Amino acid sequence: MAWQIEPRVVRAAAWRLRWVGALILAAVLVRIAVPAVIQALRQTSPAVVVTQAVTMGQRLEAQDLTVAQVAKGLVPDGALDSVDQAVGQQVTAALPRGMVLVPELLAQPGAIGAAPAGLVLVPVRLSDGAVASLLQVGDRIDVLGAGGASASGQVAPAQRLASGAKVMALPPGDGDFDSSGLVMLAVKPSEAELLGGAASWAVISAVLVG
Repeated sequence: MAWQIEPRVVRAAAWRLRWVGALILAAVLVRIAVPAVIQALRQTSPAVVVTQAVTMGQRLEAQDLTVAQVAKGLVPDGALDSVDQAVGQQVTAALPRGMVLVPELLAQPGAIGAAPAGLVLVPVRLSDGAVASLLQVGDRIDVLGAGGASASGQVAPAQRLASGAKVMALPPGDGDFDSSGLVMLAVKPSEAELLGGAASWAVISAVLVG
């Protein structure tokens, strides 16, 4: 007498076994992918990284930097590979711990010593990069900072962060790191503090005054 298996029994068995097939497929994919990922992570390059968070405009010291082996995929073209290349330089943006340094993150050579007496240099990123592209070294600008609308919908007036700031340097805009909107300004020390604090909350704009 021939055995007969009901179709519903076959469907039930196949439904129960579906997870087995999924687990087998996942195991095969892991076996293929993991070695490739491990191999990629093992390919490293020496690069200068910051050992602690630094603020925009801060002058780097030896203890702020180290040379670390970084996965090649995380090292931008032109990244610094010697601490001496960055010691004494000012950064053009706030940097988190572990950030790889590239030349565009440092103030242009020669700009630091060119600050007029009584003023300090500070890098400022204008919110509208197109405005920054219109500026030239030697221009005088007023820097304004405006916050967004409040919970009630009211918009606070813009705050004047610096008056008559002199444009000292304009980083090149053709590097891999996005330097759009960055300008190096000579300002009063009190204005530098305002500019540094406003970077985290304000939309920063500029008005050409001379």
